[in-house]
Amino acid sequence: MNNGKIGMAMLIALSLGLLVSAASVQAADDVVINEIMYAPSDAFGGTYNEWVELYNNDTVEVNITGWAIDGKTIPAVTMQPGDYAIIAKNDTKFADCYPDVTCTVVKVAISLRNDGEVISLNDSSESMIDDADFTGCADLANKNNKTLERNATGGWEESLVDGGTPCAENSVLDEGSSTLTLAVSADPASVTVDAQTDVTFTVMSDDAAIENALVTLSGCGIDANGITGTDGTVVISVTATSAGTIDVTVTKDGYDDATTSVDAVDSSTPDTSVLSISDASVDAVGETATVNITADGVIDLANFDVTVTYDPAVVIVADAANDAAFGVAVTNLENAANGEVRLASLNFGDGQTGDGILISTLTLEATGEGTTALTLAINELKDSAENAITVSIDDGEVTVGDGNVTPPLALAVSADAANVTVDAQTDVTFTVTSDDATIEDALVTLAGCGVDANGTTGADGTVVISVNATSAGTIDVTATKDGYDDATTSVDAMESIPDTSVLSISDGAVDNVGDTCEVTITANGVTDLANFDVTVTYNPDVVVVTDAANDAAFGVAVTNLENAANGEVRLASLNFGDGQTGDGILISTLTLEATGEGTTALTLAINELKDSAENAITVSIDDGEVTVGDGNVTPPLAVATDSTGVEVDNQTDVTFTVTSDGAPIEGALVTLSGCGVETDGTTGADGTVTISVTATSAGTIAVTATKDEYADATATVTVKPTGIAPAIESAIASPNAILSDGNDSTTLTVVVTYLGDAPSVVVDLSEIGGSSEQAMEVVGDLQAGAGTWTTTVSTTTEGTFELPVTVSDAEGASTTAKIVLTAGPYKYTLNLKQGWNMVSLPYDITAVGIDTTQKLGDVITAAGETCYYVAQFNATSQRMESDIINPLEDMPQDTTYSIMRGQGYFIFVGDDLDFVVAGTLW
Repeated sequence: MNNGKIGMAMLIALSLGLLVSAASVQAADDVVINEIMYAPSDAFGGTYNEWVELYNNDTVEVNITGWAIDGKTIPAVTMQPGDYAIIAKNDTKFADCYPDVTCTVVKVAISLRNDGEVISLNDSSESMIDDADFTGCADLANKNNKTLERNATGGWEESLVDGGTPCAENSVLDEGSSTLTLAVSADPASVTVDAQTDVTFTVMSDDAAIENALVTLSGCGIDANGITGTDGTVVISVTATSAGTIDVTVTKDGYDDATTSVDAVDSSTPDTSVLSISDASVDAVGETATVNITADGVIDLANFDVTVTYDPAVVIVADAANDAAFGVAVTNLENAANGEVRLASLNFGDGQTGDGILISTLTLEATGEGTTALTLAINELKDSAENAITVSIDDGEVTVGDGNVTPPLALAVSADAANVTVDAQTDVTFTVTSDDATIEDALVTLAGCGVDANGTTGADGTVVISVNATSAGTIDVTATKDGYDDATTSVDAMESIPDTSVLSISDGAVDNVGDTCEVTITANGVTDLANFDVTVTYNPDVVVVTDAANDAAFGVAVTNLENAANGEVRLASLNFGDGQTGDGILISTLTLEATGEGTTALTLAINELKDSAENAITVSIDDGEVTVGDGNVTPPLAVATDSTGVEVDNQTDVTFTVTSDGAPIEGALVTLSGCGVETDGTTGADGTVTISVTATSAGTIAVTATKDEYADATATVTVKPTGIAPAIESAIASPNAILSDGNDSTTLTVVVTYLGDAPSVVVDLSEIGGSSEQAMEVVGDLQAGAGTWTTTVSTTTEGTFELPVTVSDAEGASTTAKIVLTAGPYKYTLNLKQGWNMVSLPYDITAVGIDTTQKLGDVITAAGETCYYVAQFNATSQRMESDIINPLEDMPQDTTYSIMRGQGYFIFVGDDLDFVVAGTLW
């Protein structure tokens, strides 16, 4: 995208006061770059078949004749709403590859980079309509028969189909790359009419808090909204003027809307209003009783929707009869056997007022002895005007018999032999317990694999049953006893395996790092081995598997070397023929490359061995090993220093610690070289040595630790010039504006580079009612003389503030910068894009001190991206007026203009920026 050319053209127009016709300005989303074939493979025409798809996202016809894409002029093309157009490097080659495409295809001499670029679409006045930056995703569709398609959120994804989707909806939209889903909740979920209540709304998406979501309330006299902070919450003061439901809607670009509601309850409801269900008792199982649901202290109760739950092991609802005064009865007994019924009414007449109002009569049938609660849940209570009625609940209970129930106890059964061999008689001991106590006289029954036997446990809870399976499989075991729940287990019956059946991997040896050797995996004593699936693991510091070749007799080879560098490969076969029987059957040959001296085991793990009938084959495993060199590994040293740096010409004692595998190393020689330092020292029994260092120049002192029979270790000591102050690389507030309610907050972030010890960072918050020396905290670990400090702030003071930040090191050297923060009673986010943006200001920013175009540009720059121009159209003079925010050295300061209500502004920024404006209502 030629931003310089666009910016200069606009600057010239503004400087000359040229009138810009509104009819010539296209909205940024009218026509978009929708799909790019920038690196076609030979299968799709090669380099001569590059093309770009445009899409008319407008509701009107757009004539793009004379527009330019990638700097090349587009011939005569008119796009109807929803039309596609193909800008092809070679229209003939495109037609050969896409014979069924029917949309407009025009030839333009485009030339797209395979490693990515920014493609711009400009109208005939060189104003940018759209651009597509695919520098960060150029590897996605590079000569792999795919295209880059724009997804629902405006990003780029690799097409799901070969050749892409020219002149058709993008394939990535079919896979659900649509907007994300929001969820909103309210606390509290109800308010009282004419009583102001602060309600906290929380907006989430996939359990993550969503910032800058707009929460809008409507109904019951409420028309209010608010925007969520970084924690996904916003507090909105609610004063309903009538009872009913307040609709809540949450919206955010790139997300599906979410809704909920808050009930507004009339405060006239008496404190004694209650919905209750009566108690009952039944003498015996099979008998019935009735209970009533009644309402007391209610006004104009017209309709109800309630759920009753209970324990179906004690009673079930056999019938429900709603009172006829509530009109049409809606009774749902579908889940009565599971302990739940739902009762509702459909009444279009007047409601009932007073006490003892009968809602419904339930008939209960006893199913077992005991006591169960009858629990009411209100789904809805409404008066005749459809307003919600709030009541308290009084649950009931029902008792069958004397209310005491003896639940069945649980059994557990285990076998001392988890498997037996087919055609080999085996005595298996079964143990039956309950709550760890042995159970006598439990019946243990076996069935399956030709076994049909049983036995009864003795006083010790055990029984021995002789098992002789006639086929392989699973023998089901069941333990039963009156008064107890049954218990089950199983015993596997397995085919006999020759004692000599074994899967082995051979040993290997390599002389030097970088050399290779081969090892083989073989099977011995197997019958009809048809397919295998095995994993080999090893130490990748000694060897890695660079190749694996399965034996051709096993059909299709499946070799997964993806984790070879991490010490694991997986080998499998896909064979639909006969298996192999005997000894020395070759499974696979592995090529190993030595990566370091030492010895590592080659460990086999069997995922699956099958014969040609898909039966499992069991073998033992014989692992191998491989040795590189003489098999001995030179242990490594490690050297560390207690100093983050020294200063030139200042003598400093620096302590060095030498270890190996965490243990201190005595007698190690520590040598220092560089910056005028040439010295050494030998570690003591604790692995440390202190060396006096006096550097004569700034830079880095190389540190080397050596000791016979150990690998050397290195480190560095930084030498800094004397008295160099730390530097502030950036200082911003994110977001740059907050609500002045004391709850909304922003994070101040300062990036600092320094020499020596870490500096202190403080910010003066006195202008916004905070501390004049607020310490900022380090984020994460400090890295080589650089770090990030943050703090979170809020305020109840309105205005635009420059908050001083001071960074000081241990020697007293310091530097300062200012963070610009705006606070007001309302805020809104402007999504500024790189280049020109046409915006209106939803709130009065002059009330918080931003009263000129120069100040607006300065605040935008302070928010993180350079603002070059703020321009406006003067309706009186019919001319454009431009304020150059950051003029070049040889340019005079130009005119600045007052911020005015209802004025639209043209803002030019260096890159994309979410800029938050705060202010009062106009």
